[in-house]
Amino acid sequence: MLCRSKHIAALLVISGFFYLIFLWEKFRKDFYIPPPFEECLDSCIVSTQPVDGEIEHGRIQDLLDLREVVAHNGVRSNPWKECPVPGRGRESTFITAQVIGRLGNVVWSYLSVVATAKQYKLRPVIDKASIDFLKKMGFKESSLRVPSVEWLDRKCGMNGWLVRTYADGAVVLNEKRDLFLSLEQPPTEGYAMLSYHYYASNAEEIIPIWSDIRKELVLRDKYTLNARRSLDEMKKKHLKGLVGSVDPEFVGLHVRRTDYLRHLSIVHPNGMVASPKYYHTAMDWLKKQVDRSLIFIVISDDPKWAETEIVDRRSDAYLPGSGDIYDPGLDLALFAACNHTIFAYGTFALTGALLASRPGSFTVVFDPLNGTITKEMEYASNLPGWRIMDEDGNLNYDRFEIKFRYAYG
Repeated sequence: MLCRSKHIAALLVISGFFYLIFLWEKFRKDFYIPPPFEECLDSCIVSTQPVDGEIEHGRIQDLLDLREVVAHNGVRSNPWKECPVPGRGRESTFITAQVIGRLGNVVWSYLSVVATAKQYKLRPVIDKASIDFLKKMGFKESSLRVPSVEWLDRKCGMNGWLVRTYADGAVVLNEKRDLFLSLEQPPTEGYAMLSYHYYASNAEEIIPIWSDIRKELVLRDKYTLNARRSLDEMKKKHLKGLVGSVDPEFVGLHVRRTDYLRHLSIVHPNGMVASPKYYHTAMDWLKKQVDRSLIFIVISDDPKWAETEIVDRRSDAYLPGSGDIYDPGLDLALFAACNHTIFAYGTFALTGALLASRPGSFTVVFDPLNGTITKEMEYASNLPGWRIMDEDGNLNYDRFEIKFRYAYG
């Protein structure tokens, strides 16, 4: 009898164990949300069913959009990836850009397309190579909401019209007048396509949605986490041995040299090149504006020059970045994690300043003088917290009227 009772007790224990497993599996299936798939974006291969009826193998597409699909009962919240209807004016008008150059040029061409689409209710598209490049350079695929020309053409059965028109047939926008004339004559049948030329950076459309447009470019978690760890290390190193120090703030300081020095001499032949004096003057000015101690995080495409001329001359500056133009994700993430920014010129630094923008922050850009007006000065003269400073520390915020231009230069 005792033996039989033990058997029954054992069976009850085993049954209870399997029942707990059943409950756990049910709970996991009903309530578990998979973590982000960023770790496998570079390696996972999936099969998808495109509109042409062929099986296409490629990288995972729009993984994090799954949350939006669920939240909207199966309907995507990104109307830009829906098929357009011909003959509906601006709803049938595409806005795009011809893209060449390094990361900063691609970023600001992309953002110019996004901002113009939002402002005038147009349909943004851009070439697949640009989207792939932004992903390769460190941005999350889920944040890049603009569809590629090739993908939308296939999906919507446009029989190559979108691809052909992008390559040779779009109305080129060189100035605001070109855009307005095109908007005044929207298509009543078929489609239309407007395109920025090379090196687009339409500050006039981007500035009004400056805070919102940051959401269009989100860095991958691996870069942001590594940047935060690096800044924590710099903070510990900086505060070691100091007594009574308050929690410091970080300043991202970018030094662009290498190819840009020649570029500057061509597009702005009368402008001065930013010398070490400008950077040190800007750093000292910023220390007077902020009531906390500052740690300067120096990032440069010429690390040796930056170390010799800036870092080695100060006790509050560090050079943790890689300076690798072919893998700039960490450098951008370092910039984005800072509280304030200082730079002279260049689209890479402008991208970092955008990602780092937050209420109460300062951004200082360089004034080359002699009548030279850079694209960075367009932004700086129209954004709160931004200052235009020459080599001697003069703030030239309202010294001149700045005319918006569509192209970077």
